[in-house]
Amino acid sequence: MFKRIIDDEAFHLQRIREGYEHLKKGENFTNEVREGLRKSSREYFDSIFSETLKNQLDTIVNDPAEFKILENTLALETKNHRFFIAMEKEIEEVKIKEFLSFLACEEYRHYNLLYNTYELMCHPQEWLESSKKSNGKEPTS
Repeated sequence: MFKRIIDDEAFHLQRIREGYEHLKKGENFTNEVREGLRKSSREYFDSIFSETLKNQLDTIVNDPAEFKILENTLALETKNHRFFIAMEKEIEEVKIKEFLSFLACEEYRHYNLLYNTYELMCHPQEWLESSKKSNGKEPTS
């Protein structure tokens, strides 16, 4: 899960640098979206944890250190989301506003992924039952 978020954040940083370079040269900023990046939080979570949800639910360990890491990361994603929302309100350039909105949505999606992970770790059986009810089926990748 953290690997996937790290990859997303590296992509975001790359796009910010590219956008900055374009703006420095007086060029238009383009807001291209990487294929597959806009999956829903649920699809994102399921694609990462589908095998655990199917086969290894009993092996989830409630490690206090892991909970603390998740709590800190949730706080960071919230802070980042709020930052991009605040910046979006201050910017007038439409393409930059769109990109900031995209980044805010990505941070919100990361938050949801982390929150679902936290809930899964706290209450694996209850989380799975809730997931089955909301989806009408077993989670899949």
